[in-house]
Amino acid sequence: MKKYIKTYFVLLILPFLIASCLNKEEFNVNPNLQSVSNLQSALVGDSVKLTWTLPVSNTPLKVMISSDTQTFVQLPANSTSVTWGIVEVNKPYVLTIKVADDNGNTSLGQSVLFTREGTNPVENLDAKRNSTDIEVTWTLPQQNTATGIELTYDNQVVTLPATATSYRILNVISDKRYVIKVRTKSATLTSHYVTKVVNSLNFAFLTTFESLAALQANGDDDEIAAANWFVATYPNGTILPAAKVKDGSVDLKLFSVIWIPIDRVGSGAVPDEIKNDNLISRLTAYYKNGGNLLLTTHATQLIVDLGRTTRVPGIRGAGTGGSGSDTWSINPNIGKIYNHLSDPVFAGATSSTEYFPNSGATIPLIGPGHREDHNSMWDLNAYGYNIPADGANVVKAFETENTAVVLATWGHVTDFCCAGMVYFAPAGEYQGKCYAIGLAAYEWRQNSNTNLHQANIEKITKNAFDLLK
Repeated sequence: MKKYIKTYFVLLILPFLIASCLNKEEFNVNPNLQSVSNLQSALVGDSVKLTWTLPVSNTPLKVMISSDTQTFVQLPANSTSVTWGIVEVNKPYVLTIKVADDNGNTSLGQSVLFTREGTNPVENLDAKRNSTDIEVTWTLPQQNTATGIELTYDNQVVTLPATATSYRILNVISDKRYVIKVRTKSATLTSHYVTKVVNSLNFAFLTTFESLAALQANGDDDEIAAANWFVATYPNGTILPAAKVKDGSVDLKLFSVIWIPIDRVGSGAVPDEIKNDNLISRLTAYYKNGGNLLLTTHATQLIVDLGRTTRVPGIRGAGTGGSGSDTWSINPNIGKIYNHLSDPVFAGATSSTEYFPNSGATIPLIGPGHREDHNSMWDLNAYGYNIPADGANVVKAFETENTAVVLATWGHVTDFCCAGMVYFAPAGEYQGKCYAIGLAAYEWRQNSNTNLHQANIEKITKNAFDLLK
């Protein structure tokens, strides 16, 4: 291993590649405060470890590190080492260490310049899983000098030919999170690892109640019906109390999809147990790091709390509802221009032109009888879009602004007024996906009798899980 590191890690050894330690005088310094000395570095895995000797001081010293692409970051007081970054191959790095005392004095910076030699890494690493396997794929670098490829996962190391572009991991555990790393290598050199995280297939049902039994005993009938379907459909799924997310006792990375169904008579607001700052912070981190969300009925409002959009679903209802002889359906043909009836999320759901002939084929979700009319939808005309500057219409403006797709509206609506079902694609720092369903027709338990179209609700929900995972 020592020979291996020395071969491709170039640090203050070869004079034509490496400069000696450099003084940086770009700071407000006091010459009386000495710099660190004996600045050394070594490659540790894919990171670089720096060590140094602190100057003599009667007070604790603040230690700071910067790179050529990063401003100074403070380390713990009196630090004499740090392990920094992911060091890519064939790329020069400059790291600088300086110290400061409690009196505001700052030393000169001491810097080290280094380049790690290696084979070029693979590109476009991807991994897709089903219930039993994970298919890992990548593309080879244009300049491929490697003689082999190394893939690691779950403490397993797989050696592959240099021409390989895929590998299938067999018999994976459904509720296990896999970290997959791939690097190229030659006889003496390697690339840095390229990493892909594959979340578990474990699903979670987030509730304000401490258990399924408590929800069944004291919850709203629609939330109870949704939970009962969830545990019957996904026997390995997790009923996730909000309190455990709030206190951090459950690692959200264990779940590939978290469903938050909020459907209650009352204010139409998200309960305080879920609006808790700690819970929102952890859920936001989960979402940003690639976790996927299904937000239904009043829970659609959480997409704002999570910072994914500023557009609040302003069409809301939370009353006891009433009886009717009609059928409530949803229309995936937005403005008769954007038709999403063939979208995979609606696959297998029954559609018909019977209910709203002017809309075309709509998808019925609840039949005649007592309905609660609990919407939590986006009023697209309320956001002040400048048409056509912001888009051809308010739907297109909303979609472009939020990297989203408006999938459905009320069954009778043929214009662009409102969004009842929205898919939020990964965007920016939000690596996860989200389906938000805020249509009142999406009611898990009809109050008066058996819902003739319950199968469509269940099918769309299962499709959403399958697409999100």
